[in-house]
Amino acid sequence: MTCGKSLSCKVAIVTGSSRGIGYGLAEKLAAEGANIAVVDIAGFNESAAELQKKYGVECIGVKIDVSSEQNVQEGINAVLKHFGHIDILVNNAGIQHIEPLTDFTTSSWKLVTSIQIDGTFYMVRECMKIMKQTKTGGRIVNVGSVHSFIASANKSAYIASKHALLGITRSIAVEGAPFNIAGNLVAPGYVLTDLVKKQIPERMEAEGKTEEQIIKSMLSETIDGKFTTVEEVADAVCFFASAKSLAYSGQSMIVSHGFVMA
Repeated sequence: MTCGKSLSCKVAIVTGSSRGIGYGLAEKLAAEGANIAVVDIAGFNESAAELQKKYGVECIGVKIDVSSEQNVQEGINAVLKHFGHIDILVNNAGIQHIEPLTDFTTSSWKLVTSIQIDGTFYMVRECMKIMKQTKTGGRIVNVGSVHSFIASANKSAYIASKHALLGITRSIAVEGAPFNIAGNLVAPGYVLTDLVKKQIPERMEAEGKTEEQIIKSMLSETIDGKFTTVEEVADAVCFFASAKSLAYSGQSMIVSHGFVMA
């Protein structure tokens, strides 16, 4: 799956993109010609400079705490002021917390949902406003998870948030259609990022299992026993971001080596 150089002159915002999956998504879009706003709470300037040097596109770093409505508004305005338009939004910022539902504190619940639900809503709302005003259309891709479709133990806030992204995606598709704005969701399986590496010992403690048992459990329902790669997720995001029409709008793509099929 490729998208060629069809993103030349496009402006893409990628949240949580100073490292990990987000950086990989920003890198793929930059490689395909898009100018990038690297959005994060730290490391954004360095990552933007790396991408600009490597791919020759214009990249800026923008500090945005997506859980802050005011911060999102200010950050999006800064991107618009710099580039003059916004064509692509990739909502990747997220956080995980592993704990049994009955032990979950309100503060932990709100921390996860404020980033993944509230943050996505704030980013979508502000970018859609601009896309509608500039009448240039747009492509919005939310990075969900296989947990947008299934549930597993000790991840209640994360699962609730990822399920919510599915609803937001479909609302974007319906409300954005008259303005040529598409909404899609990319749902990775287990990607061996820092987040997953952190999750392994947390699950070991919560479930009383060894590292080998946790990894085997994670990959037990894949068809080939492999982790999903950042590159595979990036290919899916790029496919939706470069779509020529609304034919795929509202749809989800699960990238999981067969773990969860829909």
